[in-house]
Formats: sequence, C-alpha cells, structure tokens
Amino acid sequence: MITIRDKVRFVETDMMGVVHHANYLRWFEMGRVAYLRACGISLGELMADGVIFPITEVRAKYKNSCTFDDDFEVTYEEYVPNEYRSSNDIYNDYDDDDDYYDDDYYDDDYEDEYYESDDENSDYDHTDPDDRTKKKKRRKNSKIPLAAPIRKGGRILSNISASLIRSLTALLILAVMIFASWTFLRASAPYGDIMEAVNTKTVPLSLAAYLSVALIFLLSEFIALLWSMTKVRVRDQWGVHKEDTGRGLNSFLLVFLTSYAAFWINRFLPETPDIIYGLKGGLEVYGSMHNVLFGLCAAGIISCLIRKYL
Repeated sequence: MITIRDKVRFVETDMMGVVHHANYLRWFEMGRVAYLRACGISLGELMADGVIFPITEVRAKYKNSCTFDDDFEVTYEEYVPNEYRSSNDIYNDYDDDDDYYDDDYYDDDYEDEYYESDDENSDYDHTDPDDRTKKKKRRKNSKIPLAAPIRKGGRILSNISASLIRSLTALLILAVMIFASWTFLRASAPYGDIMEAVNTKTVPLSLAAYLSVALIFLLSEFIALLWSMTKVRVRDQWGVHKEDTGRGLNSFLLVFLTSYAAFWINRFLPETPDIIYGLKGGLEVYGSMHNVLFGLCAAGIISCLIRKYL
C-alpha cells in the first residue's frame, strides 16, 4: 500500500474556497507515479526508452470537498509487486548510484510531500539494493492477489442482481396484464361477441361497458410497468445521483385492493340498463381474479422492497 500525504495549496482552490475538481486528478497522478516508484519503475527512464502509459479513462465520485490548508492522503491500496513485467523485459534491478526516492516528475510545488509504504502490506525492503534483488528473485513466480478483480466482480454481480430484480418487477406486472387480458376475453361472451362487433363496427352498450373496465385496468398497469423501470433523482451531501426506490409497489397494492373491492361491489349493482349490466360484468370478472392476483401482487411487492432496501 502506497500513501502520499500533503496539504491543500491556496492555488488549488476555486472561488468557493474548495479544491477545484480537476486537482483531484493531479493528486491521482501523484499516487500513480509513487506506486510505479515503489515497484522500482522509473517513469522518466521508461519514457526515454519509448515506453509510455496512455491514460484512456479516469473516473471520480466526489463525496466530500477539501479546503485550503487541509491535510489529505492519496492511497494506492493494491499489492506492490517485487518486479514489473512488460512484454519484452522484466524490471527487476535498481541502479546502486540512484536514490530510490529520486524522481524529476514533480516540480517545486511538491517538494514538501513525502511517501510511505505500509511494511505490513509490501515486501519492498528499503535497505541494501542487493538484498532487495535477492528477495525479488525468490519471489519471481509469486502472483499478485486478486483483490481488485474480486471487488470489481462483486460490483458487477451487484449491478446484475439489481437489474434482474428490476426486471422481475416488470415481468410480474406483465404477468398480471396477460392473465387479466385472457380472463376478460374468456368471460366476454355474455356481454357481446367481440369479433362480430369488430366486423359490423357496432358495439353493444353492455360490451362497451365491459371492455371499458378491462381497458382502464390494462392502461393503468402499462403506466405502472413504465414507472417501475425508472429511478429517483436524489440530491445529498455527495451530489446528485439516481436511486432505485422500488417504484411499482403501490401499483401492486392498488391492483389487489381494487380487485377485492370489485369482488364485493359488483353484487350491489343492478342488471339493467345494458351499460350497467356490462359494468357489473366487468367488475365481477375483475373481482373473480383476486385470489390469483394476491400471489402475483405479493411477489411484486417483495421484489419492490428488495430493490428499495437492498
């Protein structure tokens, strides 16, 4: 583990009195060069030999701010290997005439910074170069721990799990829509023939009222489907980010409660005129689904709670 300690300079702050965001990248670069130095790699010598390290991507999540004269640390927590392998050479020896900490990379602004290596997490020996070389030769075939790949794999699995759970919520809403559509279609015969109404372009009032109940339900579920796949924009001390709050939970509750209410309300409606008869039939069919909807909605509520709290 390599740690760089320094103080925030006035020139690194902006008009709001905090460190300008671009300066954090400069500090990252300080840590990168210090890590290479701890590995026994001279960046200046590599560049002189035509070996360069192009930076293709940089990511930073700003969780807090530094201000003028604050103490800060830049820590590289990865294992410091005893040798550096390139495609052609193994950099395994040091020049006895060179000081290990010499590097012309920094300018005078950084003359007061210092570096330290955690002896418990590093096999680098600050004593005699010959002793260091012998130790590194004994460790020539050692492998670098897989801490970074494991952490990266954990983040990937976490993102995949969150996507799968969000997809499960959407699939349950789709299951409710498909089941309801099939049930409404199967029970529509007493209120009119749908195919005949399409061919004749004449829809009986009872069939129109019946289908209106089904269409209102399916439209609300389609809106809930789109709503469940969105996230909430949250502003906190670390900035603005999107957070999954388990959207879709209320729709599952509403579906079951309205279905159970329809199961009781339809009994009190008269069977005439035709429009009331069709409305009564639609509510009766919708209410008859409450037992199946209970299981689907319970699973949907659980998926939304997992998304919200885990």
